[in-house]
Amino acid sequence: MGNGNLPLLHYSSLFGKQSVLVLDKNIIHTILAAPQCSSKRKEPRFMKKFKFLSSRIGDGLVTLEGENWMRHRRIIQPSFNTGLLRDRLAEVVPPFANSLVTYWKSLDGKEIDVSSHMSAVTLDVVGIVLFAHKFNAVQALREEEENVDSFADALGQAFHAPPLTVALIVLGGMQYEPILRPRARDQKRALNDAVDKVLLNAKRQRDVETSDESNNKSLLHLLFEAQDPATQQENGSSPNSMMNRKKLSWQELRDETKTFLMAGHETTSTWLYWVLYALAKHPDVQERLYEELEELDVRRRPSVVDEMESLEYLNAVLKEALRLYAPVGMIPRYNTYHETFAGYDIPPNTRLTLSIFLLHRHPAYWDDPESFLPERWINVSPEETERRKFAFMPFSAGVSDLLGWKHG
Repeated sequence: MGNGNLPLLHYSSLFGKQSVLVLDKNIIHTILAAPQCSSKRKEPRFMKKFKFLSSRIGDGLVTLEGENWMRHRRIIQPSFNTGLLRDRLAEVVPPFANSLVTYWKSLDGKEIDVSSHMSAVTLDVVGIVLFAHKFNAVQALREEEENVDSFADALGQAFHAPPLTVALIVLGGMQYEPILRPRARDQKRALNDAVDKVLLNAKRQRDVETSDESNNKSLLHLLFEAQDPATQQENGSSPNSMMNRKKLSWQELRDETKTFLMAGHETTSTWLYWVLYALAKHPDVQERLYEELEELDVRRRPSVVDEMESLEYLNAVLKEALRLYAPVGMIPRYNTYHETFAGYDIPPNTRLTLSIFLLHRHPAYWDDPESFLPERWINVSPEETERRKFAFMPFSAGVSDLLGWKHG
């Protein structure tokens, strides 16, 4: 990366497609944070064009564009801002974590596949917190069962294709669906059937529950009732009336369920895997973290979430792992209109490659960027905070905003 001053790098990808690698944090933020809707433009300024992904999981927040994305965002975001997710995580995480640790102890030094174990525990947590659905992945792991929940298995099968085929399809900007038929249709149908069962189960739970304090409540329960505050009927009645707000349809709930499982499960399990990898590679960091955990007085804090937020070094380790090993290393976008970035003209429909991997290692924004240094996140000066602003986007700008993450 030289002296770190190069903002853009032009290259030609497969089939001569013109692409630009974006290395400047402010340009990356401009692209990711650009409004999806505008009174001056008919189409979004930057498009995702995730046709290959939407053919697998449908039209959710990850794949939607423009007005449709804005509508889903308005309906879904309030559900993330409630205390429900925080409370449910505090209830659900400790039992699953303890179960996995107990299983590890029983193996008596036997080598384990950490990646699959992290996948199992995060799948169980996401299943209950988001969907009130039990995947029993950790239990299956402990019992050495090969069979997994139909929902998770169907999602995995929907994305299964020969690696070379996937690479050619994605790099060529094509869709899975037309190329992998009829298998793609069968996999999509199986996935939809599995998700419908989860939705029906959650709906039945919602219909019989009478208390908001029910332990069975999940994000999906909130989404059944979530409504668009910007939608009104034309009869002039009160905008606060329940009849004047649109909910997500069954198909939209199905697609968002697939989206949340894919995004929430895979990114979290990948993050945890790299945290453990970093601790194994840096025993001094592991020792310091252990000492912090040993000093924790759990009696003084009522919630496991409060406990985790109080651990300065743990949070530094987690952030540093996200910096070096971001779950989403690259984000593609396409400009709808002519753009000028850093004095360079970018013609419409140019593939803009936003490398989170390189952004998090850029020497202009990070000192000693290739080193794993959790202490860089402790007692950060105002000057350093400003330098890093928009240089830390492990979950992209939109998802980070949804979850309340800061970009630096």
